[in-house]
Amino acid sequence: MIDHRTLLISRPCIAIFVLAMLIGPADLTYADAPHDANAVNRIVGTVVDHDGHPVAGVQVGAANRKLGYITYSGDGRLFVYGQDKRVLLFFKAQNGSSSVENVTDEQGRFVLSNIMDGPVNVAAAHPQHGVAFINNIDPLKDGSEVKLTLAAPIFASGRVQGVPAQHYSPMPGDAANQYKYARFTPVAPQTPDDIMYNISITIGPDGRFQAGPLPPDIDKWTLAFDRRARNYSATILEIPVTISKLTEHPIDIDLTKGKKLAGAIRGPEDELLPDVSISTVRSDGIRVGGVSDATGNYEIVGLDDGTYTLEAKRWARRTAPG
Repeated sequence: MIDHRTLLISRPCIAIFVLAMLIGPADLTYADAPHDANAVNRIVGTVVDHDGHPVAGVQVGAANRKLGYITYSGDGRLFVYGQDKRVLLFFKAQNGSSSVENVTDEQGRFVLSNIMDGPVNVAAAHPQHGVAFINNIDPLKDGSEVKLTLAAPIFASGRVQGVPAQHYSPMPGDAANQYKYARFTPVAPQTPDDIMYNISITIGPDGRFQAGPLPPDIDKWTLAFDRRARNYSATILEIPVTISKLTEHPIDIDLTKGKKLAGAIRGPEDELLPDVSISTVRSDGIRVGGVSDATGNYEIVGLDDGTYTLEAKRWARRTAPG
């Protein structure tokens, strides 16, 4: 005869076993691997300048190539993004963060801890000493001790004169007569899991600017100036820039020199169209343009004598069908 007291004890045990069977496989699939001490990594290292001296106050970041990313925006600023990865099995256990950051101490040392397993990108940036970037390293395979050497700082500076006023600029006063912001982006396309470069620069009231420190291994860039229309931003001045290994690369554009091209943009029913971006390319490779105003009129300045092909674009707001 079966002892009823044994049955009373066995039933809840069987229930817990079944519950574990139901929950277990789903959690293991989400985590990709069981949680253990080796799943969370750390990177320790040193940042030195191009002369080999340790540098304090350097921003250092790492990001998992699949679930995190790093953007370098100039002036020694890194933006490190990502999300945590967690396992649920009766409790929450952290399996590492997809992005981490730190700042070097007086000896140039840093520690990036609690990094999830897998290859990462590492970046270091300082506004005066320069930048260093490493794409695709694996702390477990390549070692967790790294040395980042900041390249000699490379800056691009110059002046852009004769920029037309922004019709829809929210900036008051004299600032409305200049493009307040511009950006440097690499000409060569980048893969989605690489460190991204989108270097923002501020244009002074006299048109002067400085961008950098720039990465040393990229020499072809695009300097772009945008004008804000009502529904979008239009690039109306685009300058191809080749950065040499000099510490400063001057860029000077004077749009007050040369000819002016003006006209109006009309639609298929001869209606005047506002907010249309129109541009053309000069013989030196510089793209210049404008945005049509509320009455459809546009103006392009700084052109040499010659024949030009104009390109017009307009952003349209659409709704999904159904």
